[in-house]
Amino acid sequence: MKFQRNFQGAMLDEKYAGKLLYQSKDQDDKLYLEDLSGYYIIFVSAESFIQSRKLNYDDPITIFAWEFINKDIANFELNPGVNIIDSKITRIELIETFNNLADAPIDVYALEYRLLPEDLSKVVLAGGMQVDEEGWLKETSSMGQPLLVVLRNSDSVELVGILWTAEIGKLGLEPKIKSLLKPKD
Repeated sequence: MKFQRNFQGAMLDEKYAGKLLYQSKDQDDKLYLEDLSGYYIIFVSAESFIQSRKLNYDDPITIFAWEFINKDIANFELNPGVNIIDSKITRIELIETFNNLADAPIDVYALEYRLLPEDLSKVVLAGGMQVDEEGWLKETSSMGQPLLVVLRNSDSVELVGILWTAEIGKLGLEPKIKSLLKPKD
């Protein structure tokens, strides 16, 4: 079996050492790699492969959505006995575009997804959480549903942040997006 050096010297099997699609900017140092069979592999530098999903590599929004979903899965699995055995995106929809808030258009996408726990009885259902009729956890929480805020340049797409529908209020999306765009001190 051939190995190839990749991210921070990690040893990756040759079939997983594909084209870099996206690298997260958080402390987890996640890499999204396209493998030879049309799947993408999420690699965490401190661990190993944690997810393999069919890839639509023409759509970076889908990659951002899976990064968000995988963080949600990791949060659920911090609880003893909780194991998420499947996940799926049920909706990614462009709901609004803002052309005057930055140097490039800002798109806002509604994200809906489902997580299937191995044993639903071990999941603590906090306020606002919902389960569908087949036992899948929905994306809803007390904060509402997630919205992906994306900056779209002519040659790239960047995830600006996540907003929640319950945060929007009467003033709408624009003030919340402006606060995401402000430099952090």
